[in-house]
Amino acid sequence: MSDDAGELTALAVRASMDGLAGLAVLVFDRDLKVLDVYGGALARHGYDPVRMVGRPAGDALDAAVWQPLAALCERALAGETFAVDRIAQDAIAVYAVTIAPLEVDGQIVGGAITAHEVSELRRVQREEEELRLQWQLSFDSTHRGIMLTDPATNVIQRVNSAFAFDHGGRPADFAGRPLAEVFSPAAQERVAEFADFVNRDGYLRYETEHIRLDGSTFPVDTEVVAARAEAGRLLYRVAYVSDITEQKAREASERQAVTLFATALDKAPIGMCLIGLDGRFLRVNEALCRLAGRSEDELLDFTFQELTHPDDVQKDLTLYHECLRAQRAGYEIDKRYVRSDGEVIEARLSVSLIRDGAGVPVHFVCQIVDLTERSRLEEQLEASIRIARDLLSDVGEDSLRHIAGEAAAISRADRVLALLPTRDPDHLQVAVAVGDDVTALSGAYVDMNGTLTGQVARSGEALMLDGETATAAAAVEVHFAPAGGIGPSMIVPLLAEHGPRGVLAISRNPGRPAFAPADLELAKAFAQQAAVALELADARELAQQVELLEDRDRIARDLHDHVIQRLFAAGLTMQAMASALEPAQAERLSRCIADIDETITQIRSAIYGLRTPLGPTVNSTRDRLLQVLADVTPLLPSAPVVQFAGPLDVMLADDLVDDLIAVLREALTNVARHAQAASVRVGITAGIENRTLRVEVIDDGVGLGESGRRSGLANLRKRAEGRGGSFEVESAPAGGTRVSWVAPIR
Repeated sequence: MSDDAGELTALAVRASMDGLAGLAVLVFDRDLKVLDVYGGALARHGYDPVRMVGRPAGDALDAAVWQPLAALCERALAGETFAVDRIAQDAIAVYAVTIAPLEVDGQIVGGAITAHEVSELRRVQREEEELRLQWQLSFDSTHRGIMLTDPATNVIQRVNSAFAFDHGGRPADFAGRPLAEVFSPAAQERVAEFADFVNRDGYLRYETEHIRLDGSTFPVDTEVVAARAEAGRLLYRVAYVSDITEQKAREASERQAVTLFATALDKAPIGMCLIGLDGRFLRVNEALCRLAGRSEDELLDFTFQELTHPDDVQKDLTLYHECLRAQRAGYEIDKRYVRSDGEVIEARLSVSLIRDGAGVPVHFVCQIVDLTERSRLEEQLEASIRIARDLLSDVGEDSLRHIAGEAAAISRADRVLALLPTRDPDHLQVAVAVGDDVTALSGAYVDMNGTLTGQVARSGEALMLDGETATAAAAVEVHFAPAGGIGPSMIVPLLAEHGPRGVLAISRNPGRPAFAPADLELAKAFAQQAAVALELADARELAQQVELLEDRDRIARDLHDHVIQRLFAAGLTMQAMASALEPAQAERLSRCIADIDETITQIRSAIYGLRTPLGPTVNSTRDRLLQVLADVTPLLPSAPVVQFAGPLDVMLADDLVDDLIAVLREALTNVARHAQAASVRVGITAGIENRTLRVEVIDDGVGLGESGRRSGLANLRKRAEGRGGSFEVESAPAGGTRVSWVAPIR
């Protein structure tokens, strides 16, 4: 480029710079003399750039402008650079002033003062500073915790005092800590999830749990906002954190109050409900469902008018509308309800109208007391009086049947059975059966083992069964298996002074309401009366036995003191007479004397029989069978394995027991004599349903063989056939012999 071109370019640049009203440049030499000036700002503030050149800077500039800059210019000639803000003397602009040295070939030859107008920039900066100060004031003084976090590292940048206070520390305790450390251990696993969501979507509100520096935890409500630059770059996250411990406590208290009310309503022993302003049921409890004979879902489809007896609807509606018109706050009346099965229930209704804070009606709260229970108690009292009168007049099976019938009527049951112990400790027997479908069960046996009836009889603890449980029990307890199925049931022990004396089994048909606790208490009362009846029967039987023994003792004394002595005296007289008679007559008289002696002997035997105590003198059937086994066991190589089944002690007549003893003894004796067996198994079963007695003796000996006397087996066959039964003897599948003797039980 030529010198002329370079000069033109320099002139053009200078002209451009002179045209900039916001720029001023002053170049000075080492003597602080102005070498050159340019830029439009000087003329704007009244300076003449031409006149300034060649003059000392202190003369070229106003004193107010130069004095703050003089020392800085001196230092610039020593190589320092400075940047300061200055306000123009006429206060119309703010300039950013730079004072720097000028070097030529490494030597400082002077300096330059460069001023750029920054009025707008400083205004914006002041506004931003004011905003920053306002935000800082809000940040520091707000009662809501604030936390700033780095979106890249999830590290806390700063927190305010409220946040630090809630977390048990100072703001400095949290800056630089990982974000996860303020979350409770249970909530820490979701920190990354929350952070990622805010980074992506810019906003999130959630409830979680934070941890204080002392290790305690507390619930917080958190709003997180992502702060971004104008270009969208994520700068930081701002989390607004509120301690909601009190809120949660208040909500918990409200929930508890609601729960308590709901529990009080749902579990109340009387019927309770909420009814809408249109008369429709809004909420009902279990007691009301039982009273109405309908499920909760069914009741919620009804209005109270539809369940009310037609003759009582208008009376109820009149009071109902008076409440809505604010003429009364509530009312109480006796009214009737109609159950789903058509039964009419008498009840006492108490109604209260609930209003909101503004006094607007919301709904009704109703309490319904079933007065039929009172009627049932009156019926129970009358029944108890009748039963007591019955027990005082006479005690017998009719008394037990009377009690069972009263229990069925008062408890609204469809069947009641009284089961009493037998001589067999493992079985009960149905003594009384009340109900159209169970009359045939009278005399039936019920196993005590593995049955709910046996459990109650042994433990003395009553049971209440729903329909499903009772149906399952029917598989093994015959009194729970009527033709039409079984519904809700109760099994109640007959508790006497020395323990249970049997049970009362009370049940309803399928689909009928379950028994209430009051029904169980009622059943216990009748069971107690039944137990008293049994105790009275035992006492009267004992009294009769004592009276009979006293009569026998009196008769024995009379026979001994009067009859025998007179016969003995007559015999002595006849002996004295015989010596004076002819031989033939004396022989006849001697025979008479012998007859008198025989008569005396027979009378004495009768006296001994009269003085024998009443009651059984033989052991039970099982005891007799065990005695046979004890007698034969020494003849066998090992003790037999024995299994009894069924009520042997109560089902078998004495003559059948005698045959059973004989059969068992003969079968075991044959094994001992002929079988050469190492082991023997004995099974004796009294079948309740088929009323059959079965005896099986199986050994592992040599088997039947080809010959030998079998008179013993013939006797067994004869005993079986004589009773209409059967007898089989055959080789056992695994070797040895199997003997089977079967006879019907009549």
